[in-house]
Amino acid sequence: MTKKRTPRAERRAGEHRARKLVRDRQRLATLEVGGAPDRPIEVTSSPVIDLRARSLKCPLCEGSFRLDDHTAATHEGRSLRVAHVTCQQCGVARKLWFRISSPLPN
Repeated sequence: MTKKRTPRAERRAGEHRARKLVRDRQRLATLEVGGAPDRPIEVTSSPVIDLRARSLKCPLCEGSFRLDDHTAATHEGRSLRVAHVTCQQCGVARKLWFRISSPLPN
């Protein structure tokens, strides 16, 4: 026989599950392309970064990103761009990593 939880205990258990889900989604987002400097999104030019960053969805709530800015960075000798974005729905800030590569010849 299981003991019935109080409403407060149920609420706290639900909040705990929600926090765990957010942590798991954050962790998964860093494993995706663009989520870390060792897995940048390949683009052909700097203006494409703005378009790509805005087109991606928030991994937590599927909301749209607002591009705050993007800056240059170096990781393990490679030149990268970091797009600082904020979700317009849930307000979570993220970094998206890009690498500008030369376009392939026709």
